[in-house]
Amino acid sequence: SNYTSNVEGAKEQTAIDTKTILPLDVDIGEGVIVDATEEYTEAYYRRLRWKIDLWLLPLMWLCYGTQQADKTSISTMAVFGLREDTGLVGQQFSWLSTIFYISYLVCEFPGNYLMQKFNVGKFLGIVITCWGVVVLCIAFAQNWAGLMVLRTLQGALECTISPTFMLITGAFYTSKEHTLRSLIWGTSNAGMNIITGLCMYGIGLHVQKDPGSMAAVS
Repeated sequence: SNYTSNVEGAKEQTAIDTKTILPLDVDIGEGVIVDATEEYTEAYYRRLRWKIDLWLLPLMWLCYGTQQADKTSISTMAVFGLREDTGLVGQQFSWLSTIFYISYLVCEFPGNYLMQKFNVGKFLGIVITCWGVVVLCIAFAQNWAGLMVLRTLQGALECTISPTFMLITGAFYTSKEHTLRSLIWGTSNAGMNIITGLCMYGIGLHVQKDPGSMAAVS
């Protein structure tokens, strides 16, 4: 019929018009498909990737390394007199490490759920801020009970750092780029321990030369 031929002619004309605008064919019945790879060159992707590397990776390296160094900081505190200053006896010092990993284990499931439920950037920002406050509060702890509460909070806040960083890596990079970027911020585990070790050596040396100054553990 004339109606059917007019409809088919309109579809053909629409397809011809859209082909002059879009890089791929357009199927009126299924929707529009646009191939973004034809709009940007490989040089553009390299510049974009390099810009992301310069901003994102150093920040991730610093944050991840700092929280990793915190896991071993309890032994440095012991060297600088934590046991004597807070009156720890028996197995109390050992429990400061144990409670950290118990809290880390228990909070992993709810932490990872919340990480995916809410905005990853805001969630990570809140967690790292709270974690920093808890770490600073350790300097003011006066007894074993206070240290236990703070170490419990540390474990609860640190358990989502690694999976959150994996999500960020997956969001900003392609699958072929994941391994190298994960290795870069993963090296901060050892790299930051070297830096903090040198810092602790400097603090300890200063306290040794000037015993009347602020205690190293504070």
